[in-house]
Amino acid sequence: MKTGHITSVVCVFISALAVNLNVNAESCGFKIHDTGQGGAIRVSSLGNNAEDATQIVQQALDSGARRIVVDRAGSPYVVRPLFVRSNTEILFEEGVELIAKRDEFKDVRDALVTLHGVTNVVLRGLGKGATFRMRIKDYHSASYKRSEWRHAINILSSENITVENLTLADSGGDGVYVGAKPSLVPCRDIAITDCVCDNNNRQGISVISVDGLLVERTVMKNTRGTAPRSGIDFEPNSAGQLLKRIVMRDCLTENNYGCGYELFMNFPDGRTEPIDITLENCRSVGDRYAAVKIACSPFGREKRGYPKGGAFRAKNCTFANAGSAAVLVCNKPRGSVDILLENCTIDHGGSKSEHDVRFETDDRYQPPTDGAEMRNVTIIRPEKGEWFTATQMPWSEKGMDGVCGSVDIVSGGVKRKVALNEDWRARVFKRGGEKYVLDKVRFDPAAVTSIVDSRPGETVELSPLTVRFALDALVYAAKPGPITFSSRFVKVVAPKKMQFLVRDMNGKVIAELPGPTAKAQAHTFTAPTAGFYRLQCNLFRSGIQLVSADAPIGIMPVPRFGLDVYMSRGNLFFAHAAGSDETFFCGGTGEAVNIGLFDPAGNRADEWRNQRMWGFKRIGPDAAEGLWRVAVSRPDAPNRWEDSCYDRTGAAPVFFLTKEKYWISTASCKKGENK
Repeated sequence: MKTGHITSVVCVFISALAVNLNVNAESCGFKIHDTGQGGAIRVSSLGNNAEDATQIVQQALDSGARRIVVDRAGSPYVVRPLFVRSNTEILFEEGVELIAKRDEFKDVRDALVTLHGVTNVVLRGLGKGATFRMRIKDYHSASYKRSEWRHAINILSSENITVENLTLADSGGDGVYVGAKPSLVPCRDIAITDCVCDNNNRQGISVISVDGLLVERTVMKNTRGTAPRSGIDFEPNSAGQLLKRIVMRDCLTENNYGCGYELFMNFPDGRTEPIDITLENCRSVGDRYAAVKIACSPFGREKRGYPKGGAFRAKNCTFANAGSAAVLVCNKPRGSVDILLENCTIDHGGSKSEHDVRFETDDRYQPPTDGAEMRNVTIIRPEKGEWFTATQMPWSEKGMDGVCGSVDIVSGGVKRKVALNEDWRARVFKRGGEKYVLDKVRFDPAAVTSIVDSRPGETVELSPLTVRFALDALVYAAKPGPITFSSRFVKVVAPKKMQFLVRDMNGKVIAELPGPTAKAQAHTFTAPTAGFYRLQCNLFRSGIQLVSADAPIGIMPVPRFGLDVYMSRGNLFFAHAAGSDETFFCGGTGEAVNIGLFDPAGNRADEWRNQRMWGFKRIGPDAAEGLWRVAVSRPDAPNRWEDSCYDRTGAAPVFFLTKEKYWISTASCKKGENK
């Protein structure tokens, strides 16, 4: 063998060894040159442009070289969106910065670096690492369309990908997005190691569909911007997407405005393959919401069912100083994903939450949240208060034997063991002798027994509560003629073209009126006969305030949301008929609200403070007839305040915004007819 050839082989070996040890190749005494197809290329050999290096870097990525070294060039590489090919190892020398160019990334899905449908790719920072940095503040300005998808690294339907030793900061979306396009082609065998995801807009990492993911020694911190704002969020977009063979090891989430580790199963259902996620030796420190959140969506489950089987495991983890309950489980019944916390520590620390573990159910027709084992969990907390709470409806079918294990409560220097056994479950999950869920009752004009109008024909002011998503109201005309009401549009998202439709009780449209505007505006329609009319308006996720009316108006809950009230104080009223057996439901939708319930004499009948999920009050046949008042107000600091919901069963679910104009109708569900 010739000496030159031996030298070449030795240099290649040393080069590979240097890369594997994260050593700058220059320190080995040789330079990487472009050797053509299958060889290596140094980006600086193609030149540099301090104002826009996109063409130079992309030329290197498209060169066909197996190894590309992005070397120090005296200034950051300022680039527009870049795209990576298969079978490529891209090495970023220590201190290299890849910076998003200002006034670019205008498309809502422009990412800094995209890997779409590729295989066998390595993105590795050498030495102390390299940085990918975008311009998060710019993307929130008026010159950009609102978006949550301007990721630092966007990995779509790709296989055998390594992201290592990089800082991914200031993106308009996620530090790393692991998803699918097309939607049923998951990513496979992805490794994210020794990375820092800092100050990203939506998540440090989002995981949408993957079979095989390792996240190791990675920090996800300071996420703020677009919800859910978590360190890492596992959230498939369809039932056919996968969360399989996922391991996080020795990771840290810190100071994220949402959760640390979040699993949200909005779309997974009975058709979805079992979910498999394990956290080992991971930490959450000072995340503003829960350290760990596992949630299913309650909506549409009658047809689709809940995800079946699978597991979410946390072993030897520490969750400290969470802004809310450290562990939050929502809408996850037994038989879906099992939860295991093993040898974990929950440190209440500076948490502003009263409880450390919270189970929630935000739909009254849903089975209780269940299926969690806490095995040798230590909870360090103040002396006062309970470590566990469950804000869900009482169910009488089965006990909560899916919540089990044991915890050690350390408080005031004293440790006490709590066995999560049948006695504990009976105390925490109190089961009622009957199920307080009554049939939904449709409004029937024939059931109205009296109309109360203390100022006939006069305009009265209405309580300034903002109704969100959809307005579905009833208007009573005492005689044929004009009916006038005024409204105000409340922007939550960008407004769309809206209009009011007025229908008779047979569904025939009798008037089309302009929709609400930002300033209070009067609307008038002519009732052809005395009686009830339907007033409807699609609000497209925004809101409306009914400001005044000269006739009785009652607002009805919509099927999915109930009556959704958005970030406003005021009074709701509902009329209770003597002899009726009904239930009043109220609560937040994850955001908190303070609610007071008062009987017709003004006596407080119940109170819910900082209510996040459904609460309820049975109003039996012996309760006082007349107008009951629901006082809605801002929750105590620092709870988040946005949406709260209201509904009734056992009686027609109609709410009024004034005590001067309303009606009373008999209920269709009487005592003994509860279902």
